[in-house]
Amino acid sequence: MNFFIPFASIAAVGIVGHIIERKLEMSGNAGNVIMVRIGAQVSYFLIAFSTWKDFFKVAGQYLGVHVSW
Repeated sequence: MNFFIPFASIAAVGIVGHIIERKLEMSGNAGNVIMVRIGAQVSYFLIAFSTWKDFFKVAGQYLGVHVSW
């Protein structure tokens, strides 16, 4: 079940970001859309980084290596 959490998180960020972008464009504040896109990209990076960190931690435990983070 934990396998789907990163995918659900990325999907949620994408959907919410798209809704906010559309509302900003319709209200005439299209210049602020780039800030929402940058925020979404940072969120994607943080989710991916957390997932990779967890993967390497579990892989290290399976191989008998102590991973301190």
